[in-house]
Amino acid sequence: MADPANVVKAAPGASGTLPKSVVATLDSGAKAAFETAAAPGAIVGVRTPQGIWTAAYGLADPTTKAPMTTDMHARIGSVAKTFTGTLLLQLAEEGKLGLDDPIGNTIPAFPMASGSPCACWPI
Repeated sequence: MADPANVVKAAPGASGTLPKSVVATLDSGAKAAFETAAAPGAIVGVRTPQGIWTAAYGLADPTTKAPMTTDMHARIGSVAKTFTGTLLLQLAEEGKLGLDDPIGNTIPAFPMASGSPCACWPI
């Protein structure tokens, strides 16, 4: 598994921390969402060209009461597909992208981004 710190460091345009007002909003939203989640702990992160923010909530091990920390490795699993699909549908509804648009329209640096919508996913 890739080291998350190296993945974040390699991200183009991501450096420094987000402004305190943005961090406060993200933290408030994450805390509110975590309180309603059926999970003992969570690691939350946001990476934008304006900066990076990570935080940990709850317990890594409910039995030992070990706290969750941002340096832990956790698999996100298939839930990322649900988040991504929801975001894409919301952006399409807002007219910010089309579901048939080539990915290169939105992410020009994506490998094999030009051409058909599925050019980056060889079958």
